Amino acid sequence: MVISLRVRSAVVRAITIFSRIWPGLAAAAVSAGPGATVALVPETASAASVTCVFCFPEGPPTATRTGGAVAQAWAFGTLTEAVEPKTGAHCDLSAVCDLVIESDGTQPGTGFTIQREFATGDYVFPGNLPFVLDEVVDYKHPSPNGVGGECYPATGTVTIEVGTDDLVLDFQGQACQLGKKEHVALVLNGAYVGDPASTGIFANPGAIGSFTMESPTGLEDSFTTAKVSLNGQLLLQGEPPPK
Repeated sequence: MVISLRVRSAVVRAITIFSRIWPGLAAAAVSAGPGATVALVPETASAASVTCVFCFPEGPPTATRTGGAVAQAWAFGTLTEAVEPKTGAHCDLSAVCDLVIESDGTQPGTGFTIQREFATGDYVFPGNLPFVLDEVVDYKHPSPNGVGGECYPATGTVTIEVGTDDLVLDFQGQACQLGKKEHVALVLNGAYVGDPASTGIFANPGAIGSFTMESPTGLEDSFTTAKVSLNGQLLLQGEPPPK
């Protein structure tokens, strides 16, 4: 009898927690005697309207995406700014560093080039697209890179200009020194997602994938050239027209 009462008490506590989802269930459980069966049915018809606690949204959150494909992209840019966000001071290992990397795409081999695979239609993104990349590296919270150096949390946004439209991607990952205490460059490994700030043919892109970058550190004697690589999906709401 003692074990039975303990089990029943635990059941009542659990049902009470979920009574917000199934109104009347807790009351039915408490009023039932020992050994009674409690039906998992709402007490009133109004209880059929259930508040969803953990659930998937009903249907896609946006219009069906019919364009785009698997995408590969690469870029070369130049460091144009490296400061502490709040003070504007030069970056060092005691603070957060905000790095701005960009290219106007006018020189061959610079800017962003996006290649689409398995795409329908004959649309091809032009090469050497202008871009601005803003990366924030948290030098205050390092972790070992396994060979005597450090890794730092990093996050940022890259805006790529395609004509009058903008593809905006958010990225985050770990930016690690090469080897032991190498301060001239960092290698970032992370992921990217599409940003709602994207415009035109890229509005609300279904973008996600891997993000890799060799970037300047922003510290003294840092490199000034960055290399960026993206691999993943770039789905659009409609296939863009041919060039």
